[in-house]
Amino acid sequence: MKDSKRITEKSGTLAREFNERVITLNPLELDHHRIYVGRKEEESVSNYYKVLRTQLIQTMDKTSQRKILVTSALAGEGKSATALNLAIAFAQNINQLVILVEANLRRPFLQRVLSLGKDCAGLTDYLLDEISIETLLLNPEVGELRILPAGSSIPNAAELIGSNRMKMLLTELEQKYKDSYILIDAPPVLTHPDTLILSELADAVLMVVAEGATPSQKIREAEEKLKGQKQIFYVMNKCWVP
Repeated sequence: MKDSKRITEKSGTLAREFNERVITLNPLELDHHRIYVGRKEEESVSNYYKVLRTQLIQTMDKTSQRKILVTSALAGEGKSATALNLAIAFAQNINQLVILVEANLRRPFLQRVLSLGKDCAGLTDYLLDEISIETLLLNPEVGELRILPAGSSIPNAAELIGSNRMKMLLTELEQKYKDSYILIDAPPVLTHPDTLILSELADAVLMVVAEGATPSQKIREAEEKLKGQKQIFYVMNKCWVP
């Protein structure tokens, strides 16, 4: 991770200064974890994510909704890789600020992909120690993408996610970073209660389904648990692309 640097950044009409943590992406790690967006050698796959981005923007901009929860019915469907690929696709829109929040506190994906290490401060530090959000966001120098990693792994994840402090986080992000999209990488619906809590705070849910791997019954069970959500979108993952 690079040293923090003092910058001035603008989002819409809001200008702000803060100490920002800048990181460098490792192409080998991106390859290993199927992060393709923004890479010329993977342009065909990258375009699928850009189409998904455009469809979400067209649908959600009509209601000014900006918080998208990314999840799946079961583990191993590729939801976290989808969340990061989609966040990069959003960030490639000109002047579009997007914040990716890693809310899977038990099995953080981004800390592995971004080679952050177990001691990298993040969401848990905000929830437990009331550290300011500006000092926790990471800048991977990909468009206007900012990342809030999970932070230290903790046993009482559901209790933290269900705290008032979590609600305050999303409110603070919306207020400080106006007109930004907020993507929340959440645990699988059927294995952890955290996601049901988070779904109440989000405007929409993006359900990632692994082609040929996820039983239809499990998808229906996840749908039932998320019943009441205003919008649930679906994306098929791990598909064969000719």
